Amino acid sequence: MKKFLILNTLVLFLLSFSVSSYASDERVIYNKHQSYTAVIEDVIDITDNGFRSLNYILTWNDNKIIVPANNLLVQKKKGEMLKFLVMWHELKTEEGSVKNLGFTALE
Repeated sequence: MKKFLILNTLVLFLLSFSVSSYASDERVIYNKHQSYTAVIEDVIDITDNGFRSLNYILTWNDNKIIVPANNLLVQKKKGEMLKFLVMWHELKTEEGSVKNLGFTALE
């Protein structure tokens, strides 16, 4: 449990560091993040040649989304609650701007 808390703290620190350092970039027009909780509707767990990808499917704002899991040591199951981060980023480009929406599991 202690390793789990340390890993979650590290992930949150890195996310906040990247957001704060990214926010100082003159190309950033908009940068926001907020945490949510939802029920896991399905789990996608793929292993290939020893490499693993773990993702959760859930509903957010009436849309099915895929949320990548950062912590492969703790796997949630279908029907369990998942806390996740939603990130909105808008960056200036030569053609105008690009708006990105991202998701990541927080547990």
